[in-house]
Amino acid sequence: MVIALPTKYLIPLVLAVILSSALIFQSCASSKKWKKHIEGPIIFGSMGGFVGSFDEYTINQDGNVHYRASLKGERIMVQKLEDDIKKSIFEKIKTDEIYVESIDEPGNMTFFIKFNYKSEPFHLQWGGQYDPSTRLLGYYNFLRSQIRSKDPVM
Repeated sequence: MVIALPTKYLIPLVLAVILSSALIFQSCASSKKWKKHIEGPIIFGSMGGFVGSFDEYTINQDGNVHYRASLKGERIMVQKLEDDIKKSIFEKIKTDEIYVESIDEPGNMTFFIKFNYKSEPFHLQWGGQYDPSTRLLGYYNFLRSQIRSKDPVM
């Protein structure tokens, strides 16, 4: 048995199928493109304060996370991220438009994120009286939430 749809229903149905297919293909393509846009590691952390503390994390594209406790200190591997978390960390720079931020407002205690997007280096830093955008602060907190420990991986 064949059911014939009136033309007024057929056109919206065809458009809905085309649009949903395009969205699926676009999302699949964009998830594979993050490596084309983000080159090298994402580096983030904080420095300064009364005691001159320094915490720096480096997230490499292979998912390895390194920690460094001073500017001259050695980087130690502290974690290997799951593939889905690693992918999310790198994709958020594009999807959350972190690359449009331009912040250079260090304070007594300074927070920072460094990365390269489409071959352009970004060094975002803020502190003191400066309030970063909600999206930048959200991304920084997301990065921090993915780090389990400062202890070396054995």
